Amino acid sequence: MTIPEVRSALLLIANELEEDAKQVRTEGIVLQHLPLKDRADKISDKVRAIGALEVQMWRRPPIRVAPPKARQMDPQVKAEILHLFNTYRDMSQQCIAEIVGVTSGRVSETVRGKRR
Repeated sequence: MTIPEVRSALLLIANELEEDAKQVRTEGIVLQHLPLKDRADKISDKVRAIGALEVQMWRRPPIRVAPPKARQMDPQVKAEILHLFNTYRDMSQQCIAEIVGVTSGRVSETVRGKRR
């Protein structure tokens, strides 16, 4: 059952309970045609239906679809990036990133001093 379907079912049950409440208010004490126990049983059934719908109100836990591809930044990776950048001045940051196994954004941050 989807969440919108559960919502619709809950609204339907709420409307039925509201109708029952209106009926009790208008009839007042006169309950000859429907014994009080039967009316209480009907309300209890609707409350149990709400409880059963509560089980349907769950979402799957978030799951990361793809594992991270880039290597974690550590002092050794930073040193390797800076070594390649300073040794091979004509090498692009994208090429350095592919060699080291990080993203080009990490190379850029490291070279500019933004990555510690």
